[in-house]
Amino acid sequence: MIIPTSSDILIKMGNKICSSPTNIDDVKFTTLKCTMPQGFENDENLPISLSIDSIQADIPPFKFTYYLPKVTKVEQDINNTITILGDNFDNSQQLMISSNFTFNSKVIKLNTIANCSKSSLTLSLPQLFNDSNILNGDIIVYTPYSKSTNPIPVKLIPSIQEVKGIINKNGGIITIIGKYLNMKRFNNENTVLKIMNLQNNTSCYDPSQNNDNNIICTHLPTTSVINNIIVSIDGKQSNTDIKVAFQSPIIHSFEFQSEISSIILNGENFGNDQSLIQIKIGNTILTPDQYSITQLTFEKVEFQLVSLKTTQDITIIVNQQISNSLEIYIPLKTTEKATISKSQIDLLLGILLPLPFIAVAIFLILKLYTRSNERKEIKRFKDFIDPTVNQKNPSQ
Repeated sequence: MIIPTSSDILIKMGNKICSSPTNIDDVKFTTLKCTMPQGFENDENLPISLSIDSIQADIPPFKFTYYLPKVTKVEQDINNTITILGDNFDNSQQLMISSNFTFNSKVIKLNTIANCSKSSLTLSLPQLFNDSNILNGDIIVYTPYSKSTNPIPVKLIPSIQEVKGIINKNGGIITIIGKYLNMKRFNNENTVLKIMNLQNNTSCYDPSQNNDNNIICTHLPTTSVINNIIVSIDGKQSNTDIKVAFQSPIIHSFEFQSEISSIILNGENFGNDQSLIQIKIGNTILTPDQYSITQLTFEKVEFQLVSLKTTQDITIIVNQQISNSLEIYIPLKTTEKATISKSQIDLLLGILLPLPFIAVAIFLILKLYTRSNERKEIKRFKDFIDPTVNQKNPSQ
């Protein structure tokens, strides 16, 4: 039976012995850990040697340096503040007098930054750079004796402040305005840019950039009047609360289907979401119980009103966007016409019914008057024929 024994391991960094070596991996025996004695700040680029049971290992030309700084992570918050996490940002006396960092080749001394320690740096981008168009690039921390960290890429979070331009269902050209909307990195490489909607689908194509670092692109055709815009640059996503303005609704013409009392408005930009539609009659916005929408497309809205008037001004409001006003005329139904005709007849009867009686009375009066005149004429004629008829007897 073979009894396992410990190997004689010797690890040196320059002339400094790394003591208490242990094997981290007890299966593969591929990793050793040991403890280095205290060194000095200028102890750097020390050659590494390893021997096991007096057999010298063949080690690549790696070097060991005391107090070598390193960066492990870069974080950015919504207040345009960057936090750099790592270690050994100070010197061997735990001072940061001679330490500095570079970002996009701009050198900043760490002792001028209020929030810094040997393992964390907090940087306010507006204070340090006074520029909303900082490019994505690398951060490197330098400590004394020309020691530097590994370069860590900084990917700034883009911010959208507003969108200029108006689209319709066919899309349109828009301009996205904000911070860190760069299509180039500091080394002049292209960033990975994506412009999308809330469903993470591409919503704008053919992007370009003007001198103000705003992004100009062509919005794709859309099936909604509500279109949020999101920008992703190098995997960092912007805010999602900015909407693209949609053209106001326009009413071109009006139709009325009398058999179902349905009003049809033909036009543009009505959308396809009934919950965004409001109907305004005159100066009054109707409540949902005063109308019902039966059909809605971008070019047509069909609805029925609870109360109909023959003439009224109609306005359509879509997602707070107000259309032009159109005066419409609704022809009355047959029953309504009949009702009005009857009332007119009653009025006419009230006026005309007495007329026959008056006419008869006038006729009778004229008749009597005529007969009276006839009698008088007959008497005169008789007197003319026999004048003695009416003469008195002299003896009488």
